[in-house]
Amino acid sequence: MRAENNWLHLYVNNLINSTLALKYLKQHSIGLCLILMNTLKQPLFTQPRDAITSWITLPSISQLSLLILLFVSSGCAQQRILDDQSQNNWINGVISYQTRLPSGHHDQISSLMEISPQMRSEVNQRFGHLLKGRAAIELAEWLIDEDGHDMQYDIEANHAPIQAYESGKGNCLSFTMLLAALAEELDIEIKFNAVDIPNTWGMDEDLGMVFYRHVNGVMLHHNRRQIFDLAMELYDSGYPQKFISRDEGIALLLNNRAIAAQSNGKYIEALHNLKVAVSLSPKNPDLWANLGVVLKRLEKYERAELSFSYAFDLDNYNIPATSNLERLYRERGKNSKALAFKKRADRARQTNPYFHYQLAMDDFREVKLRSAQRSIDKALLLHAKDPRFHELKSRISQRQHKYGSAIKSLSRAYALASSEEQQGKYLTKVDLVTKHATQEYERRMRLRNQTYEARQSLLRNISR
Repeated sequence: MRAENNWLHLYVNNLINSTLALKYLKQHSIGLCLILMNTLKQPLFTQPRDAITSWITLPSISQLSLLILLFVSSGCAQQRILDDQSQNNWINGVISYQTRLPSGHHDQISSLMEISPQMRSEVNQRFGHLLKGRAAIELAEWLIDEDGHDMQYDIEANHAPIQAYESGKGNCLSFTMLLAALAEELDIEIKFNAVDIPNTWGMDEDLGMVFYRHVNGVMLHHNRRQIFDLAMELYDSGYPQKFISRDEGIALLLNNRAIAAQSNGKYIEALHNLKVAVSLSPKNPDLWANLGVVLKRLEKYERAELSFSYAFDLDNYNIPATSNLERLYRERGKNSKALAFKKRADRARQTNPYFHYQLAMDDFREVKLRSAQRSIDKALLLHAKDPRFHELKSRISQRQHKYGSAIKSLSRAYALASSEEQQGKYLTKVDLVTKHATQEYERRMRLRNQTYEARQSLLRNISR
C-alpha cells in the first residue's frame, strides 16, 4: 500500500509538471476525486525525503490542498471559458442579426431605403434636367414648400422614404432619408449629418434610454456645405456634429422606432428594432445601452447587463451605459458596483458641456449668479462654439452690472452665428445692453450727485 501511495503521488507530480495537467484533471475529475478520498484514509509518505522529488517534500496536507486546488480551479476555469464563449456568441449574434433577416424583409437596407416607381418618375421629370447643385436645392425646397409636396414636421414620424413621401410627414431623420434616396436617383450624394441638439442630449429618465438624435442632410458642392433640414430652426452650426454613414442613419431611425414601441409596451417589437439597429451600427454605445433597457424590461437581466457592459466598453464616458449599470446593480442589491458606476456617471456628466449649460440656466433663473458664472465658464471651456453659451454668459454679466463683459460675450456670439437672422438678434441685444449700460451709468451719476449734494447740505447746516 505504501508503494502504491508513493507511486500515486509521483505520478500526480509528473502530471502537474506536464503541459497536459489541466486537461487531464478536467477529463478525469471523477476518478481523481475517488483517489483523493481513498488517499485520505492512508498515510501519505513514508519513504525518506531524499528518495522523493522536491514536490513530495511538502507537508502532506499541502500536497493534498494543492491537488484539490488544481482540480477545483480547472473546473472554474472551464466554466469561465464556457461563460465567455456564450457571451461572445450572443454579442456576435446581435451584430450579425440584420444579415440573417430573410430576403425581402421590410427591415433589409434595400427595403428601408426603397422608393416607389412613381417617386422615381416624378423626381426625374421635375429635376433630372438641372445641374446637380441646383437640382438638390430645388428638390429639397419642393419637398417642403406648401405649393410643392408640402411635407410637415412631426417628431414622432419615424418613416422610411416611401411612408414619409406618401404621408407627407416626417422628422429630420426621415426627411434626410427621403431626400437622400430621391437625390440618389439624380446621381447626387446627400450625406447624413448627426447633430447633437442640446435638448435631446441625455436620457429619458423614465425609460433610461437615449430617445432622439437630430440628423440632417449635407451636400458638399464646390467646397461649400449646403444644409438640408426639415426643422432648420432647431439647427445651429455651433452644435457638435459629424457625418455618419447611411447605415448608421438608418440605425438611428430604428432606434427611435424601438423607443416608441417600448413606450407602448411592445417589447418584442422594440427588441427586434434595436437588434437591427445595433447590427447596422455596432460601435454606437447608445444603441447597446438601449438594447439593455429592453432586455431588462423583458427580465433578461444577464443579457441586459452584458449589453450595458458592452456599451461601457465602447465608451467609458457613455452616460446611458453607466447610469443603467448603476441602476441595475442597485436594484439587484450589488451596492458596491452600483456606487462605482454612479461615480462614473457623475464624472461622465462633467464632460458634457450642455450639462453645465443647463446648470447655469437653472442657477440664473434662481438668481444664483456666482454659481451660474462657474457653470457657464465650465461649459465654455468644454465647448466654445455654441453662440448660446456666450449669450447666457452675457445675460449673467448684465445681472452683475458688468456691461463691458456682457457686450464682449455678445460679440463672440455674433461671430459664431450661423445666419443673418441670428446675427441681427445679437446686434439688437448689443444695442439693448448699451442702452442699459447708459441708463445704469446715468442712474449712478444721479445717485452720486444726490449723495454729494446731501453731504454738502449737511456740512452747511453743521457750519451754521
